[in-house]
Amino acid sequence: MLVVCARGAPLNAVMIRLKFVARNQLQRVRRNPRYSAFARFFVRYLRIPLLVLSLAAFLEVYHHNSHWAVRQPKGADIDAPYYRSCQEPAVDQPRANAALVMLVRNREVHDALKTIQSIEKHFNRWFHYPVVFLNDEEWSQEFIETMNRTVSGGARFEVIPKDMWTFPEGIDVKGAKESMASQGRHGVQYAGLETYHHMCRFYSGKFYKLEALKQYKWYWRIEPDVDFSCSITYDPFIEMEKRGQLYGYTIALAEAPNTCPGLFREIADWKEAQGLATTELWKAMLHPSWVPWPFRSWMSWFGHRDRNGDAWNLCHYWSNFEIASMELFRSKEYEALVDRLEKKGGFYFERVRWRLLFSPRPSDRTDMIPTHSGVTRRSTPWQSPPSCRRARCTTSRTLATGMTGTTNALPMPPMARCRVPRRSRAATRGSPRSRAASAAGASATGPGRATTPPTACTGSGSQTPPR
Repeated sequence: MLVVCARGAPLNAVMIRLKFVARNQLQRVRRNPRYSAFARFFVRYLRIPLLVLSLAAFLEVYHHNSHWAVRQPKGADIDAPYYRSCQEPAVDQPRANAALVMLVRNREVHDALKTIQSIEKHFNRWFHYPVVFLNDEEWSQEFIETMNRTVSGGARFEVIPKDMWTFPEGIDVKGAKESMASQGRHGVQYAGLETYHHMCRFYSGKFYKLEALKQYKWYWRIEPDVDFSCSITYDPFIEMEKRGQLYGYTIALAEAPNTCPGLFREIADWKEAQGLATTELWKAMLHPSWVPWPFRSWMSWFGHRDRNGDAWNLCHYWSNFEIASMELFRSKEYEALVDRLEKKGGFYFERVRWRLLFSPRPSDRTDMIPTHSGVTRRSTPWQSPPSCRRARCTTSRTLATGMTGTTNALPMPPMARCRVPRRSRAATRGSPRSRAASAAGASATGPGRATTPPTACTGSGSQTPPR
C-alpha cells in the first residue's frame, strides 16, 4: 500500500488493492483444514449459544445501568427559588441560631479583614450574625482589635484544642508522615503539608464539637481573601430552615483521581454495613460499570470503585463556601463514618478533604441540598457563577435556588435590579432636578436631621452597619 501511495495512485486504487489482498488472505485461511473443522464446529455447536450469551450480557448491562439512572426532577419535585425579585432585608424578623465561621491565622489578618468587610457590606450589615474565628495558636492583639472594629454582630476568638489539631490516637505517625511525603513527591496538591491534613481532619469531624460552636444550629463557612459580589438581602438560614434543607453549596468539582483512591470504597462498604438505602443523590455520584456480570466485580480492584465494580464520578462539594445545619454533622451516622475513617488513618494516608467525606453521603435527599447559585464569590483561583455585573444586578439571582442535583446546571431567571447602575446614579446626582429635589428633601426633614437612607433595592445604602 505504501508503494502504491508513493507513486501517487488515487485513493480508490489503493482501496481496490487492499480488498484484493484481504480476499487472498481469507481464501488461504479457508483452505486450511484446521480452519474448516473449526468453522464447521462453530456453526454447528457454538454460534447460537454465543449469540444468546451476548444478548443476555447486553440486557444485563442495560438493566444494571438503568437501575443506577438518576430520576430527573420535574414539576413540583423541583424546589422553587426563594425569591424571584430583589427583597428588602427583613431586619425585624427573628434570627436563626447561627454563626459565620472562619479558620484563619494571625498573619492572615489583612485577608480576613477583606472577607469580613465584603460580607458585612453585602449581607451582615442587615442581619448582624456573630463571627467565630478559629486558630490553632493564640490570637494576636492586632487581629482581635481589627475584627472587633469590623464585625457588626460580635466576634469570638477560639483556639482549637491540641487533640483536634494533631494525629489521632492509635495511628502509625511515622507511616503517616512517610505517606504524606510520598503524596507530596507525586504532585498531590497540599498533600505534603502536615497542617493541611490536620485541617482536613478538623473540618471533617471535629469543628462542630468546639465549645464555641455547640450552642449554634447553623453555620456559614467563610474563608480569608474572598470577595462577595452580590448583595444577599434575605436570611439564608431562615429560608433553609423553612424548607428543611440541610446543606447548601455553590460549586461542585471533580476531584483529582490520585488524592484519595480508597475513600469511596470505604464509604460504600460502610453504607452496606449500615444497611442504608440507595438514594437519588447516591446514584448521582456514580458511574455504573458497563462490564457484564460476573466480570464486573473484577473492576473493584481499581481505585474509586465499590465492591461491585461501579465507580465514583469524583464529584464533590467545594466547601470553601457552605451553609449547613450542625445536626447533619452531629448525627450518629456521620459520627460513625468519621470514626471508621479515622481509625483507618484515611485523613493522613490519603488526602481526604473535608467535604469529599460528605459528598458521597448515601442517606440524604436531593431536596435537602440546595445550590446557592446566586452567590457570586471569588476565592483564588475559582469564582462561582453567575457574575452579578454580567447579569446587571448586584443580587443577580436567588441565593439558594433549592434546585435538586449536584451542579449549577439549571439557570434561573435574573432578579430585578437591586441597585441603581453607577452611571444612572452619577447622572441623577449631577442633574439640576436631582439637586433641587435633594434641597427640598433636606428642608423637609429640617436642620440637623438626615434624609431617609436608600434601601437595599433602590440604592447602595450605608456600608458601615450600626452595631
